[in-house]
Amino acid sequence: MKLKSLITLAACACSLLALGKSSTPKGFTDDLDAALADAKKSGKYVYACFSGSDWCGWCVKLEKEVFSDKEFDFVDALKDDYLFVFIDSPNDKSLLSEAAKERNPKLTEKYQIQGFPTALILTGAGETVEQTGYRAGGAQKYAEFLKDVRKNGATLIEKQKKLAEQKKREKEIRDKYFVSFEKKLDAALKGLQKEKRSAEDFLKAAEAVEAVLKDIKAVKIDDADKELGGQLKEQLTGGVERLVRFLKQNAEKGKAKAEKGKAKAEKGKAKVKKDAEAK
Repeated sequence: MKLKSLITLAACACSLLALGKSSTPKGFTDDLDAALADAKKSGKYVYACFSGSDWCGWCVKLEKEVFSDKEFDFVDALKDDYLFVFIDSPNDKSLLSEAAKERNPKLTEKYQIQGFPTALILTGAGETVEQTGYRAGGAQKYAEFLKDVRKNGATLIEKQKKLAEQKKREKEIRDKYFVSFEKKLDAALKGLQKEKRSAEDFLKAAEAVEAVLKDIKAVKIDDADKELGGQLKEQLTGGVERLVRFLKQNAEKGKAKAEKGKAKAEKGKAKVKKDAEAK
């Protein structure tokens, strides 16, 4: 074979290898929008796994123990109920399609993914049914978990909606009654934002926080907000009371340390004086 032909063949082989290089597991797609559209038509759920395939240890375990299990075909076992999407954030960007390079960071931000691996189970309408990640026990046990999620999906969706409504209501109460105290507490602790803090600094902060605590306890909750407002007030009060105790404990420790240092210094002076008199 001529040298030119060998070079051409090698180049083609390299191109084929490059085309086959992908972090997306077998049976998965990297296009969440297409999967959601398909799920909307078919009534299936979408299993969307956010991963860091070439740097995250738990992601590697999930892929090896579940997605690539040679004895149990994870995707095939769930194909009637799920569509599978892999949204990767690898260090090696050549593992991604051109579309995924642009799309994946936006999806990770949109779904507020805080750690990898995170798997969202979504309806075709984009509702989050459940959130999970790596699960010990292997592919078959993981599949059984997902089958239960599919079976109890309506109940889980309702639970998620109630949780979202509760969080929204809690935010409304906090904003209405307690948000101003966050700035007051920040101001009370401002004197501690330095490298070296004295017992006096901790004591002043404790006194300032106690003043804020007094104002919190004086807050009157409207009747319409009384149940949840009262709970949030109790939680905030408890947290601030613990903060006061912490500050006072540090003030006492700082005071004891300063007194110990002073006593040591006095002892040193006395020794120097005694040595001088002995001469």
